[in-house]
Amino acid sequence: MPRSRSSPWPAGLGQQARRAATSSAAPAPSDDIRVYQPSTRPGSPLPHAWIDDEDGRRRPVKDLVAPGRFLLIAGEDGQAWCEAARQLAAEADVRLDALRIGRLDGDYHDPRCAWLRHQRIASDGAVLVRPDWFIAWRYPAAASDPRGRPHRRAQPDPWAQSVCSGGAGRFLTGAGTAQG
Repeated sequence: MPRSRSSPWPAGLGQQARRAATSSAAPAPSDDIRVYQPSTRPGSPLPHAWIDDEDGRRRPVKDLVAPGRFLLIAGEDGQAWCEAARQLAAEADVRLDALRIGRLDGDYHDPRCAWLRHQRIASDGAVLVRPDWFIAWRYPAAASDPRGRPHRRAQPDPWAQSVCSGGAGRFLTGAGTAQG
């Protein structure tokens, strides 16, 4: 890699042009690496949000992820996801918890819509969180059969595909589906 005259480091390694290459006054594009946008996109860190438990105590969403366990978070109408995830996890011996977070109904409540702003799923969708608090998989809306092979709308994370295998792995990671 060629070196720049003013730096001992290879050109382009962490350097930015100080002047625009053209005469337009267009603003520089934002740097997606340094600008954090909370999201449940697979591969993203679990967004922070305060939610309430059944006793009305506030707690952060990340505290729901138990050490060494996956967590399926479904919307308030996602009971089918939770039941299917528990069954498949038991069959495949995958350490997984499943719960629902909703504005009005669910295992945990989101009265301030803090989780709702970041979840990017419908009330009948689901998100799978890895034990390291990163999003493994997201299904934006209900599936006709949550136990069956996810459809094209499933968005998998390659890391989770390598960790989970077999029938439950296909459900949990969306293996074999197109990312969309």
